[in-house]
Amino acid sequence: MTHRLSDRLLDGLRPPTDEEAPRPRRSRAVSLRIDEGLLERLQVLAAQAQRPYQSLLKQFLIERVELEENKAQAAACGCISPRSAPITTMA
Repeated sequence: MTHRLSDRLLDGLRPPTDEEAPRPRRSRAVSLRIDEGLLERLQVLAAQAQRPYQSLLKQFLIERVELEENKAQAAACGCISPRSAPITTMA
């Protein structure tokens, strides 16, 4: 009897590509002031997601930075006008 590994299993065994490989991470602790009401809202969302609020805040920051970077790249290449991709700030 011959045994053969499935293609799906073999694909899972290949080394990850550069895009798939985790990036080395260096993190640094920062201190910032956040409105108490906003912090409470963040903590409620974090509790609903069953994760620490600091992790949720970091996720939100990552997502927003990526969004703004994508807007800036699209505006730079002329894909969209800079007016349609404003970088907004929160007060």
